Amino acid sequence: MSKNVIIDNGAYEIKYGEASDDKPKHIPNCVVRTNTGRVLLGENLRPEKKVITDYSGIHYRRPIEHSQLTQWSLEKQIWDNTFMESHFTDNWLEDSNLIFCESPFTISKFQNMSDEILFEEYGIANLYRCSSGFLTPWLNNNEQKNEKSQRNYNDFQFVIDSGFDSTWVIPMIYGLPYWKAVRKMPVAGKLLNGYMREMISFRHYNVTDEMVVVNNIKEKACYVSPNYENSLGKVEKSRNGTLDNKKMEEISINYVLPDFKTSTVGYTLTNSELATLERKEEIQSLKLYDERFAIPELLFHPELSGAYKAGLITTIKDSLNHVPELLRPLMVANMILVGGTSNLPGYEDRLVSDLKQEVPIDNKIIVRDLSNFTKDHSEIGWFSGRQFFKSGAFNKVCVSKHDYQELGVEYTQEKFGYKL
Repeated sequence: MSKNVIIDNGAYEIKYGEASDDKPKHIPNCVVRTNTGRVLLGENLRPEKKVITDYSGIHYRRPIEHSQLTQWSLEKQIWDNTFMESHFTDNWLEDSNLIFCESPFTISKFQNMSDEILFEEYGIANLYRCSSGFLTPWLNNNEQKNEKSQRNYNDFQFVIDSGFDSTWVIPMIYGLPYWKAVRKMPVAGKLLNGYMREMISFRHYNVTDEMVVVNNIKEKACYVSPNYENSLGKVEKSRNGTLDNKKMEEISINYVLPDFKTSTVGYTLTNSELATLERKEEIQSLKLYDERFAIPELLFHPELSGAYKAGLITTIKDSLNHVPELLRPLMVANMILVGGTSNLPGYEDRLVSDLKQEVPIDNKIIVRDLSNFTKDHSEIGWFSGRQFFKSGAFNKVCVSKHDYQELGVEYTQEKFGYKL
């Protein structure tokens, strides 16, 4: 019997697994060359594997650039290591039913290359190719059919997919993307990492070659401020010594840099934890203040970094303005947050707060709680794919290997390509 497999091929990580699994596996989607010249890929890059003890000077190559899978030769090396060597099999994907998640508006040439490699190189039996955000309507909390529509998906949904490479705003109507209103914002985790690296290198310590450490600082120490100006005021008071200790604990944190003995990527300590630490003079740490919230603020105001692009709220408004007017209240009342950048503390609250000021006062803004599936927003696409298999919808929309061989890439493009 063919196994059902979901691969969410993200720019930062690959989330994959069988539909029968409890949760997906995470594999870094890159190839690196260490400062000693060693080349590593796949799960060997994860810090908990302890294959690399010094992350300084690592050079990254990623197969996905600007939301496009441009280097399949590089991607195939990562896939071969993940789906063959790691599973001790010649081809783990052979004869499988596969949901393959890519970015919206992927160039047709790259899509055709994906189809060719998946069918001919990996020998899958059936394929459904889409963006991970397109699957979220099937992620029903009660896994029951919609009583009014008698469909097992949500009729209207507004997906905000903020990952590593870019942020996508995707209105979904009756289980299909409303292509005219799909919008891309080129601000996400990658840009935040770059700005964090510049700010820390200028203010504290040169971390130009410490990309793993910079990403860990962002994930462990940063948060989205509910009010950027008020938070800046608190930082100013803390530097003047007019802020009480309790609020100081809220606004500042210490990031202990790796010593390559007890830690390879570093960790955070509060002021009180650092004060009680033995031999604290032996550790090297960064005291972070406004860096913690100034970096994530770029999602809402990219102009702070000199990048004059539309922010998240402006992008959402532009998308909503291209949705039929009668459906706009239904969209903002059924919002889904997808992607690893959405995991930043305070992200959801700030999004709702700012959006309330831009929509009619009688519109309810509701972000669906999917914590019963996963608390990691980067996994929502994978769990949506699992529900898609359970619903039986896969068999209605997939392309078989026989159809691909008979009708070619034109057929898969007609089935899966975007339609404006």
